[in-house]
Formats: sequence, structure tokens, C-alpha cells
Amino acid sequence: MRIGIRHRRRGMLDRILIPKRAEVARMLAGPRLAARRTPGGGVLAALRRAEGDALRLVAEIKLRSPSAGELSRRLEPAARAMAYARGGAAMISVLCDELFGGGFAQLAACRDRLDAELGAQRPRLLCKEFVLDPVQLDRAVDAGADAVLLIARIVEPAELTALAHAARARASSRWSRWRRWASSTPRPPPAPSWSASTRATSTRCGSTSIRPPGCSPASRPPS
Repeated sequence: MRIGIRHRRRGMLDRILIPKRAEVARMLAGPRLAARRTPGGGVLAALRRAEGDALRLVAEIKLRSPSAGELSRRLEPAARAMAYARGGAAMISVLCDELFGGGFAQLAACRDRLDAELGAQRPRLLCKEFVLDPVQLDRAVDAGADAVLLIARIVEPAELTALAHAARARASSRWSRWRRWASSTPRPPPAPSWSASTRATSTRCGSTSIRPPGCSPASRPPS
């Protein structure tokens, strides 16, 4: 009997979310972090492209794929971030989930290297994580994220709204926005104060979190 794609995707999410809930519980049981880094701002400005301008690219640091296994480790994350920056990336997405070979320490290393070598001209950093609780937002801020991915499919609408309000409490309101990439989920509150990308992962939504204007989601599950 063939398993339908909806159930295969559900199985993948369970594989990710069951250990993620345990990870969040450990975070909640530990000491509260005082953020050592602050978001740099300018996320939307970095991604906005006027007619005729060069394409704004979002590069990604991912060391492992649940479907493809281990990926290239020829460059450690911070060196890879610098290579992406020199190649013209406007934003760098850093996987912070262990199943994908990531972690907040990698995000912090990327931020520190980019700050040291490029300062305010560095590409902005997206924390690509399966966010279930505001404590993960604290970790993302501490690690140096400028933006965070919120996946609408893995939380209830009320929880998504609560995460938006939690984001608002973590930085000034001058630079944050919400982006909505699909119409199948409730619209979150306008202009929360921590930059966030929402992704509605219906059965036809892909895994790319930020896209240039005019691009449509790819039809594939998380990989």
C-alpha cells in the first residue's frame, strides 16, 4: 500500500517536532538568557529590489538533510557565511535544528564572523528553526539573528499570534515586519517588533522561507 504524501509529510514533521518539544522543555527548565547580541535591522531593505536591480539572494547554511543525509562540510558555518557574503547574498539562513546538523552556536559563530569582517554591511541572518515557544526567540536573539522563521503549520493560530506578540517584546518596532507567503492561514497581527517570516506549510507549500517578489512556493516537503 502506498502512503499518501500528506501522511509522509506528517511523519517527517513528527520526526522533527517530537524531539523539538523535548528540547524546548530543556530550554524552559534552564536559566533565562540575557541576550549578548542584538538584531541589526534593515531586513526588508536588504531584500527589497527595485525594478532593474540585481536579484536579492538568500543563501542557506545546512549541514544535513533528513532526506539526503550529510551535506558538504568543506567549510565550517562561519567561513561559509563569509563566502556567501562575498558572493553577494542579501540574507543568510542558518538551520538551528539538530536534525539538520544545525544549532544556535552555528548562528552565533556566523554573526560574530560577519560582524568582525563586514560590520554593518554584513548580510542579515535568518534563524531557521521550528519555533514552538518564545524561549526559542530568546535563543535566536542571543545567537545574533536579525529575523526568525515562524512556520504556521506547526502551531495553532492563537499560538502564532502569541509568538508574534512575544517577538514584539524582543526588539524595537522600527525594523520588524511580518511577511505572508500563503493565504491559507490567519493573518498575524500587523508589524510585530521582531522581524519574522511566516510560512504556511500546507500540502502544496515548499520549504523556502523568503522569496523575491514574483516567485511562487515550491511544491515539496521539508528536506
